Amino acid sequence: MRRESETCTYWSELIAYLYGELSADERSEFERHLLACAICREELSGFERTRAFVRTWKARAEEAAVGLPAISLGSAPNQPQWRQALAALREFFALSPAWLRVTSAVATLVVCALAALAVAHAELRVSSEGVAFRTGIFKRPPAQTKAASSEPLYTQEEMERIVAERIAAARAQMLDRIQSEQLATREQAQSMPHPSPAQASAQQPDFEHRVRRSEQAAVALARDDDAPRLSDLLSEISD
Repeated sequence: MRRESETCTYWSELIAYLYGELSADERSEFERHLLACAICREELSGFERTRAFVRTWKARAEEAAVGLPAISLGSAPNQPQWRQALAALREFFALSPAWLRVTSAVATLVVCALAALAVAHAELRVSSEGVAFRTGIFKRPPAQTKAASSEPLYTQEEMERIVAERIAAARAQMLDRIQSEQLATREQAQSMPHPSPAQASAQQPDFEHRVRRSEQAAVALARDDDAPRLSDLLSEISD
């Protein structure tokens, strides 16, 4: 838009004349002014071209929406629709007043800023201490903690049964080993040749010692039945 047109006294009536909002007297006066003002004639011609582009783009958009074949217009240039619309918008902004262009630019920036804040999950807090601004772009996802099960893995009865089975198995294994040692000792004594009285008297303490040790182990194993069980201790701890 030319800056000289802003100093013309009829500039404010140009848009009203274009849209037919002037009275008959005002319209006649403005048309007489157009004969003498080349700047207003140029501005009016630019606005008329813009309106022609917009009408052409709107007509073709409506035809495409209803599926009708396109009707070629002699006044419209042979260009794609999006180029015609872009040219019309460019012409419109070029002929618009400065305040309208500034307002449009500010509105576009505000919309872009709001969209960026929405994508970034921004959070704005105003308190007595000031303004706090935080975004969630680099926010780490909360760590997934494995919830501990409130139910025990084994019940008290199952624990007592497992402990009793382990103790019984260990006792049976120890008893088998003692019996095996006693049997091996007897077989060894029977397989040995009859010693002389002097040798028999010398080997007797050793044999008696091994037999006594086996008997003591068997007695100790039998006493384990009277000892407190591990299951009893566990039950006392759990209580």
